[in-house]
Amino acid sequence: MEILYQKGEYTPLSLEAAIKQAKTAVELFEINNIKILKVGLHPSDELCSENKIIAGPFHPSFRELVLSDLWLDKLLKTVSPSDKKITIRVPYSAINYAIGYNSCNVDTLKKYIGNIKIKPDANLTKNEIAYSYH
Repeated sequence: MEILYQKGEYTPLSLEAAIKQAKTAVELFEINNIKILKVGLHPSDELCSENKIIAGPFHPSFRELVLSDLWLDKLLKTVSPSDKKITIRVPYSAINYAIGYNSCNVDTLKKYIGNIKIKPDANLTKNEIAYSYH
């Protein structure tokens, strides 16, 4: 693939396209109760050193990017622009993904809604979402 890439005969996916494809796969696996062990490449020292990656969609937190994007989709289905102040509760195991990589989901939801808080809730299971208005 490197040779094809250098010849201009291969174009790797963008990071955004890879996230979208991985999201589709993760959703399909979850629907069919298939356990996912890894998403993306393990960011080893060797892989992350200079000149090891020629091109393509590598990110050391690829799984978090994919799951954050999945959670953003879920959260956007839960809220509406008319919600002015809302607290969304998610399972403890999903809090990082719900908040989003570098708080990207919170930032997006704040633009969409305004005042939003995302908190963990020990009573919720895997993909449950609860919310309250304040």
